[in-house]
Amino acid sequence: MSLSLGLGLCARKLIYKTLRIMHNLSTTKYSLVSIKLDDKRFKFYTHYEGLQVIDEILLLGQYHLAYRLKPRVVIDVGAHIGIFTVSMAKHIKEVHNNGLIIAIEPVSANYNVMLNNIEINMVKDIVKPIKAAVASKEDYIEVEWISVRELVKTVTMNRLIEIVKEKGYNYIDLVKIDIEGAELEILTKNNKWLEYVKAIVMEVHPDVYGIEGIKSIAKALKEKGFEVRWIKKTINTKLALKKWIENVYPNPSWLVLTTWKSFVGIYFNRININYWLAMRK
Repeated sequence: MSLSLGLGLCARKLIYKTLRIMHNLSTTKYSLVSIKLDDKRFKFYTHYEGLQVIDEILLLGQYHLAYRLKPRVVIDVGAHIGIFTVSMAKHIKEVHNNGLIIAIEPVSANYNVMLNNIEINMVKDIVKPIKAAVASKEDYIEVEWISVRELVKTVTMNRLIEIVKEKGYNYIDLVKIDIEGAELEILTKNNKWLEYVKAIVMEVHPDVYGIEGIKSIAKALKEKGFEVRWIKKTINTKLALKKWIENVYPNPSWLVLTTWKSFVGIYFNRININYWLAMRK
């Protein structure tokens, strides 16, 4: 996730390192968290890293413009434990009554939790989960999450387009991409799939592939008829803490992250949420 606390990338890495230490020290790796947000209610089985994702996507509004597009057919690339998948699925059912989300996640520890989260939030009827890593060609790759390595299969975006068509749809309203740098490959290689997509929300990772990689992504999107916007949203840390306390029901995990967010609020004044929005002209 693209979260910056005034110190940019260094602060972001410190946050995730701390959260992963919390995860490793926890006697109970997963806990059930309840969230109320306006008139919506969510329940998520989550680890500590998932708490941060819940905070960013649901409470701080990363990808907030994605919901305004009112998509019906969505591909979630890098679905993690299903936070965006579930929240978008509820939005789709509210707006359209039915639709489709394909949720792709390669890491077993996250994928298995995502299946439970899809079930308990009652969106199983419109979500198709796929355990794989997205790449420009079908193969097997090694992935790592919190010091655990595993070999997983890859699936191409072009194959996902075929699955969408098999489900009775000829287009994709929205693709959300959060795959820690691997977006460069799928956007610039074997990218005919872009022709079937109306909009994309994603993170970019110049720390992985540099400015030249950013330029390559922008060029590939432009060639396929997209206009790219960099969305920046600044949030006061104390207001962010207040929203967390008011909307997430207490449990031991909640208490740990609340303490951490209080520490952040003391030392930093703002949280910067950044992502790209690419829309077909």
